[in-house]
Amino acid sequence: MCGKSVKANEGWVSPNYISKLGKDLLLTLELDGNNIFYGISCPCCDPAAYVWYLNKIKNRNIIFANLLVNGNYKKFNDKFSTLKRDAILIANYRAKDKK
Repeated sequence: MCGKSVKANEGWVSPNYISKLGKDLLLTLELDGNNIFYGISCPCCDPAAYVWYLNKIKNRNIIFANLLVNGNYKKFNDKFSTLKRDAILIANYRAKDKK
């Protein structure tokens, strides 16, 4: 989303420009509604990203992404898959275990 090349642990590499995906993702940061939540890096894990997201996201429904990954992933996945309402999770489809 910033137009800087990044190599992820999973092996993918982003380009050194803002791609169409990056532009589309930037637009999602403008969404505002009671049913929209953003999971962002916590200030202790990535202070720069935390500040960047706080300056970009219009909505104040912000949670820490840590609640959705690592040791919390199984519990989150179990609960998310039982939701009875519409929900969209935007995440890296190439992540470990790809589920």
